[in-house]
Amino acid sequence: MENITLEIRDDGIGVATLDMPDRPFNVFSEQMMDDLETTIARACEDLHGLVIRSGKNSFVAGADLMMIKDFANMRFEADWQAMRHRFSRLGRLFRRMERSPIPIVAAINGLALGGGLELAMACHGRVCIDGAVPLLGLPEVGLGLLPGAGGTQRLPRLIGIEAAVKMLLDGASVTPEFSLEHGLVDRLASEEDLLDVAVGLVRTIPPGARWDQTQWQLTRTELALLDRPDWHEFCVGCGGWSEKQHNFYPAVGSIIDCVGKGVGLPFDAGCDVEWDIFVDLMSDPVAANMVVTCFLNKSLAKGADDSLQVLKASVRRYLACNEASIGRVARAAMAVDARLLVEWAGTDVSSVGRGLSQEDRTAGLAMLAAIALDVWKNTDGFHDQLDAAAVLRAGWPQWTGGPIAYLAMLQRGELQGADLSPDLNAAVAAIELALKTGASYTRVSQAA
Repeated sequence: MENITLEIRDDGIGVATLDMPDRPFNVFSEQMMDDLETTIARACEDLHGLVIRSGKNSFVAGADLMMIKDFANMRFEADWQAMRHRFSRLGRLFRRMERSPIPIVAAINGLALGGGLELAMACHGRVCIDGAVPLLGLPEVGLGLLPGAGGTQRLPRLIGIEAAVKMLLDGASVTPEFSLEHGLVDRLASEEDLLDVAVGLVRTIPPGARWDQTQWQLTRTELALLDRPDWHEFCVGCGGWSEKQHNFYPAVGSIIDCVGKGVGLPFDAGCDVEWDIFVDLMSDPVAANMVVTCFLNKSLAKGADDSLQVLKASVRRYLACNEASIGRVARAAMAVDARLLVEWAGTDVSSVGRGLSQEDRTAGLAMLAAIALDVWKNTDGFHDQLDAAAVLRAGWPQWTGGPIAYLAMLQRGELQGADLSPDLNAAVAAIELALKTGASYTRVSQAA
């Protein structure tokens, strides 16, 4: 195997070391999934137990960039069932591992993010290196996604629904101490003792997950949470999202639905709920935009000073043309999550934002369109760099993916309820070049 080395100890316990060659971090690629599948199959046949650890300074840092980009492009190329089959592969693999006849323990030596934490949660026990630095997290919401390999189902069953909802919706990592206190991990250990403690845990725990035991069920308190009439609002508050803001980020509602509709069901049925919702989310242009800009292209934002000057000039021209109605502009900006963008350009709108209306939302979408069109007329074609810098350095709303990605949404008719003026619609329609092919930018300048 290319990515995993399996060592078999004299006591019949295996140690699987994940160490992708020529990579700074372990990530889940198709090949890594193949190797993990082979490892689990062999361990179940020949071993008494298994420890999964990393050969790098971190555990597993999430998903492979190119695989995620392929996922984003599948909404243009594949049907729903084909998407579901591919997207659920890692979750199905984790489920087979979780139901293995031998105990499996994760030895977490560093960052365990996204799919890395989902891998650890699918093990029967978890030992984490001790320390004050937050190491364990599910940051998918910040990329417009959700943990789609069983994460929205295992986390609430491990640490409780309220704590899980907060962790899923704010995307922040937690410390080893928090993880131990809340039941996310079973032991803490020093770096030197991590493997020994993990092997010791393998020897003392039975295989299987608690939720697969016949007598296991959610507590009455947990069930009451799921039955709250204000369940959605409760979750939005737990995650720190305002009701207006989250409407532009479908991952928030998708995560809430995964927990609310899945956690009260038997585990496999809950995973089916999660995987169905994940496919629907990946079919949403907002998710694809955020994945491309905030994840795949984020490194491009550092070297885009010229692009940012173009953007700032465009924002300031718009503000100057609307100076007489700056209060309305401020409300429009707040309604589409563009407050940081307007303030970055030099106009303070922090005191505005209560009681925003549908009219404010419509005005905000029009404002973004007008600015994006102005940017488009003055750029040289490096759209991926421009969008990454706009979102990550200038406060352009993340849900759009950036000014050019936003124009591509309008060009494709993907933004429902935009209700732009005839002039703005005509200006978008006049862009002869298809701004994106699939989830990728067209590498031609607008002047060509």
